Amino acid sequence: QARLRQFVDEAGGEGVLVAALPIRLGVSPGLANDLASELPGPELIAGRLVSREATGSIARAVLSLLATYHAEHPLEPRASLHYVRPQTGAREDVFDALLGHLIRERRAASTDGVVRLADWEPKVGDRDRATIERLFEQLGAAGAEPPDVAELAQTHGSGVEGMLRFLERAGRVVQVEKGRYYATDSVKQLLAKLEAAMVLGREYPPAELRDVLGISRKYLIPFLEYCDKIGFTSRHQTGRMRRSA
Repeated sequence: QARLRQFVDEAGGEGVLVAALPIRLGVSPGLANDLASELPGPELIAGRLVSREATGSIARAVLSLLATYHAEHPLEPRASLHYVRPQTGAREDVFDALLGHLIRERRAASTDGVVRLADWEPKVGDRDRATIERLFEQLGAAGAEPPDVAELAQTHGSGVEGMLRFLERAGRVVQVEKGRYYATDSVKQLLAKLEAAMVLGREYPPAELRDVLGISRKYLIPFLEYCDKIGFTSRHQTGRMRRSA
């Protein structure tokens, strides 16, 4: 048992694979299983023995990373698992098992590849709220040709993308292409123009749709790709066709 405990302690968040113990210890599979089951302290997670020191350290790291993320991104409701998991030093299956434990204890919550502290809610201070409203007003005034995130950051600061995602979750803006958001009403107006002008069953080249929308090619192509993405149009060899509702 002393050698097994040493293996477990040295493995940290990786844990020791129980199936590999007969070879590592030089004993029969039956004896290896007995030693593993009788060893006090370690937890059996995903077929691995992980020390309680390691599981405790990983759990504390998860909670600390989330607390830091929330403090640095007060408008974001949750963090990506791809951000949290690698920083804990745990195997993916061990991490997932421990995160499940934190969720059952109602110390964390996770859905669709993102995670947060269980009691976390985005916080909007008065200063951020004022900036968010100015940002929204600028996008609304820009209509069909809004500035991109980099341009908006020059006016509103480096936190502008988080503010835009906050507005998007509230349904007030739409991300039409990477790095460019439109006021939701502007998107609705553009779609209404296309719906009024495009006859079902006819293919429309980009130049004709540009005249319909009254926007430059810089904005036209990304917007048409957005229309394809949401199923409003479909792309064909020489243009787009409106899809039936």
